[in-house]
Amino acid sequence: MLLGRCQIAKDDYTCPCKNGKFVSRSGVLDKTALCEKCIHPLYLHDQFTEKSPAAPTPLPPLVRLSDYPQYCPRTDTVQKIATLLDQEKIIHIRGTPASGKSLLANFLYEYFLSRNKEVYLIDEWPQDRKETALELVLSACLPEGRRTIAQLIQSNLILILDESQYTYSNSGLWYKFLKIAGGNARPANGIRVCLFSSYGSPTTGAPQMDYPESITPPVFSNHQRVSLVPSSEPGSPDISLFFTREEYNDVVVRYCKMAKEYMINADLAEYVFMATNGHPGLVMAIMDYIFDFYRSNLKRIRISTLTMDNTSVALVDNNRLFNSIADRFASRSLPVRELLGTDEGPIIDSLLNVLRNGYAPLTSDDYGLNRSFRRGFVHTILDPDTRGMICVFPSPLHARYVEFMYGQGGGAAFPEDRFPGIEDLCKAVVRGFSRRILCQIRDGRRPGTSGQLRPLEASFQDEFYRSFWREVPNGGLSSEWSFGGSGRVDFFVIGPGWGVELLRDGDRLDQHCSRFKGDDGAYYADIEAGIMKDWLILDYRHNHPRTLHPTERRLWRLVFSNDYSRVDILDCENNVIEQYALGNW
Repeated sequence: MLLGRCQIAKDDYTCPCKNGKFVSRSGVLDKTALCEKCIHPLYLHDQFTEKSPAAPTPLPPLVRLSDYPQYCPRTDTVQKIATLLDQEKIIHIRGTPASGKSLLANFLYEYFLSRNKEVYLIDEWPQDRKETALELVLSACLPEGRRTIAQLIQSNLILILDESQYTYSNSGLWYKFLKIAGGNARPANGIRVCLFSSYGSPTTGAPQMDYPESITPPVFSNHQRVSLVPSSEPGSPDISLFFTREEYNDVVVRYCKMAKEYMINADLAEYVFMATNGHPGLVMAIMDYIFDFYRSNLKRIRISTLTMDNTSVALVDNNRLFNSIADRFASRSLPVRELLGTDEGPIIDSLLNVLRNGYAPLTSDDYGLNRSFRRGFVHTILDPDTRGMICVFPSPLHARYVEFMYGQGGGAAFPEDRFPGIEDLCKAVVRGFSRRILCQIRDGRRPGTSGQLRPLEASFQDEFYRSFWREVPNGGLSSEWSFGGSGRVDFFVIGPGWGVELLRDGDRLDQHCSRFKGDDGAYYADIEAGIMKDWLILDYRHNHPRTLHPTERRLWRLVFSNDYSRVDILDCENNVIEQYALGNW
């Protein structure tokens, strides 16, 4: 039985219960029964009507979000979180806005309700109330006279705190209750707490810089932390806030069934997953965009399956894509200019720094990055080397958005005096490669979007991108690789109209070269139209090539030593053009 707001109010106290709840297994509603949310009598709630015990009215079945066909219930993830909560007693789930936290919190709540557990979900923290976060928790979970921290810790309640970043400033909740409840002594019984936050520290909940120097904050172990994707930290749970592959596949099937129009083939589904890393809000936003595009532009073709071929025009149209996302809930996740306010300059500078380098250390004196972090534009993880907090983009699509909106030069002129030709630019970029970073990626220690470690095959793309920004601080580079592939040249230097294609160890070299030739070449139309005025193909290698390609005058072979201390640049006939020693910057 769902009721209205609790009427309890005395002096400065007003019960926070907005919707009373009571489950009667007999069908009889007793006015002296207590609300499951606030422990106050049912008759003190709005909309209470006492039914005669002689003629009980059967209660309708509980309506659950997980019963709605458009929602993937995330059954496996919910069960894993419930098991982890039993083991660890307190767990912290962090994710940026629109990443599915509140929906997952409700699924978890329904899971425990269905098993007759005493569970409380608190998802509002009014900032204009005199009641502290700890007092709100105590009043919601315990009857009057028993509202103490000790009583709460010893209870067998399950407490789900959504939007818990609003409680970071409450010392009673964090320094006392959570710190004591999450201590080393974890009995089989006792309260279990699951916290959902839109930003925070991987280890301490609230950023450690927010804690007074005299306070030792609570510390979450690897076992107690859930992030956007499963962490590579030892002992971390195999749980993610973002969709797993299986959940994502289920989402695609459900979406197509609800739309009742078209199916999505495997290649297009893979593209969306790679572009979003399974970010729930962005997955749905891109699906909506693709289907809207078809309805507006392709319906006359009468196809039943959407593919990369018939949607690629829409997928590479950044302006149209991001305008579409701006009208959807997922836009809360992106640093749209309207959300930046007076902090626009520092925030954009900080985001461009993350874009250039793949991540950026979070320090108390970096105002722009702190604002980006607290607004959910970036996500924090631990640096595998320094163990300090670093900021990464939540998904490749976030990086693509920042590149498109803020990183394409802003009208600044390309420095043609320094780089009169594409060869001059590429020499400077390669000379600026970092031996330290290449070794980090090789050893699986370089984090990227969502906190995922960068794969070996991404090392040269990452370094070309970073080093380009070092040489051309105004940017003006459009990258294909940062958002999963779309049939475009890997890097396009916007000002002079230069294209750079990358490959490794000669893989499909002839195919890469053919993209610039003939009517069938993927990039030939841009060359004919004068959009791409010059180009180079860079073949990154660890061994000296044996074959010659004398007709491919725009082919360079970049041969790295095994320890990345030097690189030789060879032409298409394997003649040495330049030799560079690489530094550890």
